[in-house]
Amino acid sequence: MKIRGHHLLCLQGFRGLGYNDEFVQKMKKIKRILENFPYMKIKIVNQTDTICKACPHQEFNRCKFSIQSNNNVIKMDNMVFEILGIKPGTELSYLEILKLLASKIKKEDLLEICANCQWISLGYCIEGISTISTKLST
Repeated sequence: MKIRGHHLLCLQGFRGLGYNDEFVQKMKKIKRILENFPYMKIKIVNQTDTICKACPHQEFNRCKFSIQSNNNVIKMDNMVFEILGIKPGTELSYLEILKLLASKIKKEDLLEICANCQWISLGYCIEGISTISTKLST
């Protein structure tokens, strides 16, 4: 499975909201698969991924949400790569990804990475990232 760098953050805060029903159902399915199979290998990318395929704003492997959206999502992906200390194309298990997120992503990072995201103001992603350590210890 391929997942964009910034979608690793989105998955932590996902609460059933999205651009349309198809997108929401796809996110639910991916989140459920990853939670049930934490050793599954994920290829982390900075381009369209498995989640993007269900987005109504994805066209010709680009985000068309707004004029700047494609550049914004690539920038978000690259910021995640930089903070996690990995490169595009890195393959890790979902469990390894969770451990990296828990140890390296802070609230301040999310506020910077996701500054242009419409969902950041809901606080779900910050809450999701901040509870990863608790989930890992259970």
